[in-house]
Amino acid sequence: MCIYYLISNRCGHLQLIAGPNCQLLYHQLQRINSPYERERYEIPFEVPEQCRPNECNIQNVGMIDKFCGQECMNNALQRGCGEPNARYGPGSERIGVGFRTR
Repeated sequence: MCIYYLISNRCGHLQLIAGPNCQLLYHQLQRINSPYERERYEIPFEVPEQCRPNECNIQNVGMIDKFCGQECMNNALQRGCGEPNARYGPGSERIGVGFRTR
């Protein structure tokens, strides 16, 4: 079974990071080297169901004293970041840091 780590950053954003992989996933990665698989149109890689993140293979690391990125660090100094009522700017399709409505 593959292991994933859930990290809670100082800004309140969560990060799911891949940890050690199991043999099933390594087997899928080796399919890329197969001459038969390389002749196919799509990339020969399928994540097995038991290797996908679920409640059994995610370990909660907890809070770390670090921001998830430069954007959050800059916004935390001015406005705040990771608030429950944060919204995205009008017309903004970009996934990122929200801003206060007050």
